[in-house]
Amino acid sequence: PTPTLVQRRSLDAILTGKDVVIQAQTGSGKTLSFLLPLLAKIDASRSSVQGMIVVPTRELGLQVSRVARRLAAASSVDNEAGGKIMVMPVLQGSANRRQRAWAWAEPPHVVIGTPDELTKMVSKGGIRYNAVKFVVVDEVDACLLNNGGTYGGGSLSNLSSAGPLHDLLSRYLSPTFEEADVLEEDGTSLISSSASDIAKAQ
Repeated sequence: PTPTLVQRRSLDAILTGKDVVIQAQTGSGKTLSFLLPLLAKIDASRSSVQGMIVVPTRELGLQVSRVARRLAAASSVDNEAGGKIMVMPVLQGSANRRQRAWAWAEPPHVVIGTPDELTKMVSKGGIRYNAVKFVVVDEVDACLLNNGGTYGGGSLSNLSSAGPLHDLLSRYLSPTFEEADVLEEDGTSLISSSASDIAKAQ
């Protein structure tokens, strides 16, 4: 009933569709700051992945999943579109093959996982990402550190080597991504495709 300071400052901006970077202490209410607007934007009548939450560790993923599922369980009570919001964690130790089959046959509305796991699922077609409209990177510095990124001295260096997180955000989730030309030794181009081309091919 009473939003915390970080929630008051971030909810309006997120709900109006702005891109937001939230920085606050642990326990200040950041998780609800991104989960509430994310779930509010989900069309439960549409069977597609619409929200993606990237977390640095399995433990944080399980914690966020528990909160998201509790909120989603109440969503069907007064959801105008009808239906329940489905949340699926894609985390190490889970039955990934079964999850891929389920995500393809009956897509959840929200997926939660580490950069590495989400990138693998997306690249292998286990998650169709063409309807994703809300992406959260929780603890972005830890995501970069745990997944091949370089973080030090308060600034990122060599972002192109940031590994799965960079790949997921730029290659798969960016509508403007243009793949750099890959040249043969004789200088002829092998690859030149955009994210929209990749989406059409799936």
